[in-house]
Amino acid sequence: MSEMEKPVAIRFWQNEATAELRLFHHLKQTLPEATPEELAELLQLEIEQLEPAKPTKLEFTSGFAQAFGTPISTEVGQQSVEYPPQKKELPFLHLNSIAWKKEADSDSIFPAWYDATDVFDQKVMSEMMDQVPPEPLLSWEQFWPVLHRLFGDKKRTQKLDINKVIQHSIKQQPMRKIPWEQKTRWPDEIVLIVDFSRHLSPFFDDFLKLSSQILSWFRQRLNLYICINSERQQYSVNNRIVNEFPGCQQNAEILYLGDLGFLDQQGLSTVAWQQLGEKLSHQNARIEAVLPVTPSDWNGQLKQYFNLNLLDNNRLEINPPVLRDKSQCGKTSVEQTETLLAYLSPAIEITSAMVRKARLKLGLNISVESLIRQHPALSGNATIFQWQSTQMQQKYRRQLSGEASQLDEIWALISEFEATLPPELQIEQRQKMGKEFSNEQTQFIHQLIKSQSTKSLTEENEQSLLDWIERLARRATDERWAEDMHALYGVYFNAQENKETCVIPKGVDLSKLPAFITGNPKSVEVRILQKQNRLSFLEGSNKTGDGLELAKCELTGQEEVKLETRAGISKQAVMINSLIEMPD
Repeated sequence: MSEMEKPVAIRFWQNEATAELRLFHHLKQTLPEATPEELAELLQLEIEQLEPAKPTKLEFTSGFAQAFGTPISTEVGQQSVEYPPQKKELPFLHLNSIAWKKEADSDSIFPAWYDATDVFDQKVMSEMMDQVPPEPLLSWEQFWPVLHRLFGDKKRTQKLDINKVIQHSIKQQPMRKIPWEQKTRWPDEIVLIVDFSRHLSPFFDDFLKLSSQILSWFRQRLNLYICINSERQQYSVNNRIVNEFPGCQQNAEILYLGDLGFLDQQGLSTVAWQQLGEKLSHQNARIEAVLPVTPSDWNGQLKQYFNLNLLDNNRLEINPPVLRDKSQCGKTSVEQTETLLAYLSPAIEITSAMVRKARLKLGLNISVESLIRQHPALSGNATIFQWQSTQMQQKYRRQLSGEASQLDEIWALISEFEATLPPELQIEQRQKMGKEFSNEQTQFIHQLIKSQSTKSLTEENEQSLLDWIERLARRATDERWAEDMHALYGVYFNAQENKETCVIPKGVDLSKLPAFITGNPKSVEVRILQKQNRLSFLEGSNKTGDGLELAKCELTGQEEVKLETRAGISKQAVMINSLIEMPD
């Protein structure tokens, strides 16, 4: 073995006892001039190299072979060793192969992009992008005719209705009353109540656009009351907070935009609206409620105080029928919410605009938009939500069919909103979906790597970068990590003093961390021991470990071990002076 080579990984499988390993070490002492390749050929072990050399088969006399009690096959003039014998199904590890690699040439330690990449000046330039609002449920042109039907009253003018006079004359009918001309007129005063309770945040943009149009039309005859807490009946009136409904005149005409608490999962808002409706009914008020709630979720008790109208995509339906038997409604809103969560599970960040687009694509009802915002699997603010945990996201991800066509369809939806994400989330999203990085994203990764490796960032910003990489590693599952992402992970790994506590995702191969990040770490002689279902990697000087010694080799702590089982190959990172639990 040349000085430029060293062992970096050992692969095992769960099969035979380790007699051949002891024989391997004995032969190395007996035949010091023999190469590892020659000994491996003798023992029928596989040797992997970056530049594999053709091993030479050793042949021995029958006396030497018989000294080890091995079966002999006869050839003319010579005897060759056949080893190992046929494998038995025993629960012991078996040394399968040793992989070797050459140390990197110090002249080519940096990648080609390194010199051409600029560093960040003191801090990472990652700007938050403007959020895309959801597609409007209803335009003003669609809303106006319905509003006219709800509040436009016919009132008498001082002009005669000439057409009716002529009709009476033609029919020679006497006129018992003067046919005055009728004209549609708006009420002298209208009260607009807009419900901005937290659980209605997906509809805030719709309410704002409609209320601003109503305000510009009615102007001085409109009283605007903004409900900021429906449970407590807290309102904002003329930029002043009041803790009760501000009141209105007798026979008031009231337009309400909200849900009357039907979608509030706390279940307290509906009671407050019912009490207000009862109070206003004593004043003979007429309340037209426009609700982004599917009728199957309505509470029929409030119909005695409110006229209920459905607001949905591209329609405003006046007093639609309420299905009393909810079993006839197909899927319930709760079930449809679960369906939508599974559909959006590949997204690491979910927005109200994304929810609405996915809901319409799947043909789900309007209530789902509020219910998904309140779901315990998500957390966030009014318009942006993230998963509470990786486990929760994986739970819904497993509910997807996993078909390539469906994943491509979901990626097409997610990519529409990619520009609204900061660069680091764009990178994480593409990695999770197995998509190639754009040139801009690749450049951003390179700048992060070089900025940290050259210490151009402030201590605070450097720590923020490392914290983000750790969060990325914690949220990762088993997705593939590209070469640039391995280097980015190396930034985090190399900065940790206690590497045994590092978060190492399944998709990270420590042996692929580039030398320009980690440097050329010193190798340590390690004893590999097995005790029951555990492997331990102890420094040669550490004599405290117990168990069956499988091998000795030099490691740096940046390698991995491959465990080949009947179920497949399991890869785990090697940590010096640590244990590995072997798979069943």
